[in-house]
Amino acid sequence: VKDGYAKSTVKNMYFSLTVFVRSEFSAMASSEVESVDRAEVVKSEFRQSRDDEDNGRMGDGSRPIKEDEIEQMLNASPTCRTEVMISILRETGLRAKELAELEMEDIKLDERTLTVNTAKRENHRRTISISLALCHKIRRYIETDRPRYGRASPYLFLTQKSDKPYPHNLARTIRNTAERAGIQSYNEMQNGSQRATITPHSFRKHVAIR
Repeated sequence: VKDGYAKSTVKNMYFSLTVFVRSEFSAMASSEVESVDRAEVVKSEFRQSRDDEDNGRMGDGSRPIKEDEIEQMLNASPTCRTEVMISILRETGLRAKELAELEMEDIKLDERTLTVNTAKRENHRRTISISLALCHKIRRYIETDRPRYGRASPYLFLTQKSDKPYPHNLARTIRNTAERAGIQSYNEMQNGSQRATITPHSFRKHVAIR
């Protein structure tokens, strides 16, 4: 307006620019799955969470899990299902929500990849490369343990009571397995609550610093 343009012209230009920006962001969000360096993603996010803790914000109470502790948890796993959960977390550092939402079609064992719905980015999927050893474990679970649940469900990790696994249930499985392995402990948080030190997030921290 100050440059001599009519208000209606400025309004139309603003509207056109807004539509263009929205369409570009929409195209980016719905673009093809991207392949990422999982360790670098986790390290970046871990650095941010560590900064939050340094600035006085409450953390989740978990600590990085050690390699020997992971082995103890694997040995203490009550089922093949639990062993596969731990193995996936160990290698990828997925969040509990991302682990719970893994579907059978997301797993390409021949290509040795997992495709994940990113928990903190809407409409974003990423592909993660996994080891041959992990592929063997997942295949064994799918062929021998998963059918025992007797449910028709698209999700990888079935439960006895539901067709869809929930993050808090998978997180509880991890916490309880750490208890069985004798490595679980608890911290008192700033609000007075007790938090387990070994959680799914412990594996994210493990991936970030290894």
